[in-house]
Amino acid sequence: MTKPISLTGTKSTNAPGRNAGTSKAAALSARRNFVANYVANGRDGTQAAISVGRSPKGANVWAARTLKEPAVQAIIEELLAQAAAITGLTVERTLLETARVAYSDPRRFFRADGSIKPISEWTEDMAAVVASIEAEEVKTTTEGESVVTVQVKKIKFWDKNAGLEKAFKHLGLYEKDNSQGSHNLQLVVQLVGPKVSADPRVNDFRG
Repeated sequence: MTKPISLTGTKSTNAPGRNAGTSKAAALSARRNFVANYVANGRDGTQAAISVGRSPKGANVWAARTLKEPAVQAIIEELLAQAAAITGLTVERTLLETARVAYSDPRRFFRADGSIKPISEWTEDMAAVVASIEAEEVKTTTEGESVVTVQVKKIKFWDKNAGLEKAFKHLGLYEKDNSQGSHNLQLVVQLVGPKVSADPRVNDFRG
């Protein structure tokens, strides 16, 4: 049997008695509600603290302190694990779906003659990048029997740029201070190399 996790936080300095017990219960309840709101709102500690009655001015400080408590961290991990088990959400699957959109290639949906492949020929990677489709039923007669098939006429894909942006952020290719900007500019200059310009002033500057 696992040992129950306590969310009582720091010990109360009040003397034992009814008020101390009430304060302790209130603190426990506040922490439980804080954790529930923290997980539900996408892990925004400040808003979760405000939702349990903390002042907006000090909510971020209280949230940061509370989130460091081992018991609170344990409860959060447990709730996240339960949510992942119920919804099927995992880091690996989420990254895979992002990669599918970021690296999608629309050419895979077409035959050599330019016609769209039927849905039955789509792989999981292909299907994951499709936002919506427009299709129509086509009736054909074979040996006296009518057969109805569905032909895809139009495909709308998920935003590839959005997928790439999420991949960039996950890989840390964006820096808040844009410190990589100068390095990238130097790289571009090296790749472009010296070129003769139509403007003689530019050529004189380059030497």
